[in-house]
Amino acid sequence: MSTILIFEGASGIAAARQLQSNNINDFVIIDALPFVGGRLLKSVVKSRVQNATFGGAQVELGANWIYGHGDNPIHRLAVKHGLQTVPSDKSNVTYFDHTGQCMAEKEEKEFNKALKDIGNLAKLRMQRGLVDLSARTALQLEGWHANSSIRAAIEYFGFDWELAEPPEVTSLDYAAAANGGSVIKDQPDVTPGDDFVIDERGFQYILRAECDALLGQDTSRLVLSTKITDVHYGQDNVTVFASNGDIFVADVAICTFPLAVLQSGHVKFHPGFPSWKREALFNFHATTYTKIWMRFSKRFWPLDTQFFVYADDVSRGHYPVWQTMPHLDEPVLMATVVYHESQRVEQMSTKSLQKEVTQVLKRMFGPKATAPVEILVPVWKNNPLFGSSYSNWGLGMSEAHHRNLRRRLGRLWFAGEAMSRQYFGFLHGAWMDGLEVASAVEKCLPDDPNDGYNIFCLI
Repeated sequence: MSTILIFEGASGIAAARQLQSNNINDFVIIDALPFVGGRLLKSVVKSRVQNATFGGAQVELGANWIYGHGDNPIHRLAVKHGLQTVPSDKSNVTYFDHTGQCMAEKEEKEFNKALKDIGNLAKLRMQRGLVDLSARTALQLEGWHANSSIRAAIEYFGFDWELAEPPEVTSLDYAAAANGGSVIKDQPDVTPGDDFVIDERGFQYILRAECDALLGQDTSRLVLSTKITDVHYGQDNVTVFASNGDIFVADVAICTFPLAVLQSGHVKFHPGFPSWKREALFNFHATTYTKIWMRFSKRFWPLDTQFFVYADDVSRGHYPVWQTMPHLDEPVLMATVVYHESQRVEQMSTKSLQKEVTQVLKRMFGPKATAPVEILVPVWKNNPLFGSSYSNWGLGMSEAHHRNLRRRLGRLWFAGEAMSRQYFGFLHGAWMDGLEVASAVEKCLPDDPNDGYNIFCLI
């Protein structure tokens, strides 16, 4: 019997490190994957996790950016382990519509002003105790209307591409306003920065290195390739059942499953979650963000621009954001889709996807554009181990809901990026929440380990 069970991902590694820093070593980390990292994957193809070389290099289909420097723990880990990155500059962008390259400087400035204004609007409304609004309503109140294809594309790049959901379903107070002011820039301890990871070891290397340092030669505390099917929790202990027949019993468990997994029912909890927990779970949004990696026979696009944004004249969000990859020797582009388009793309055949992206590229670059010769697409929505990419605070989700989302049940605690009030949706949010929850667990443990850990305490 272990004292503490910890389930997977960045939050799990952070929690274990926090416990060990206070000489609490009786824990076991369980992960369904054959390696540590959670959604920090090098590649996921049709629900199969594997390391893949694409365009002559390792590519990231999971988390790819480090947002913020200063005291951002992920940035500090990246520096510590020498993770190779390149600056990501969203202002270095060229716009296209169905006729080719187009000008959008005026509309871009208008949107950036509206995004800043809704942040100020949210602060004022919250000070007055007014009800939350959708980001769409707030944008309209500030005079922004996405009433043309180019304006819709600019909005997508500045909003959907970040939060993975459109303004209509996103909270002004807790998501859009934070995004408008930048979740990072509003925090004095985290300075601005936007780094794109290109390290051949993969983004997950920083977690793997931390886990190796944490466990040393004692690999018995790391259980990989073990899919949990049932969790029995109560006031005395937590018992976990795995699909391979393994059973784990502990005084305390820290559950770091992705939000979508908790929503899905793929893992059974006994007793079932109370109504207040279920309401909070289903009210928070599990989003899908899909990167489409494409390799071509030759490069037909300029390399002096980091981003291309395409304004489709029929459908908002139809392959709108493209990134050049000048650090790769091979001619590679990465396109991004989110929300319903992301779910649609996940289910497409490679041939159908190839046809659609080629049509868009020919609209952007004319007859010199060619079809990709290789395509790599991750699966998030339809992967039962994840079910989503990250979380978003939707309209109708209150602070009380979020407190219930992360509230523990008996000896079962919850951690992860979705549980982070301040940094939901971010990798550093997952890490910081793991530290915070582990610190709370420590307060329930006796000063003298010889007294045992059969203590239940309300925090």
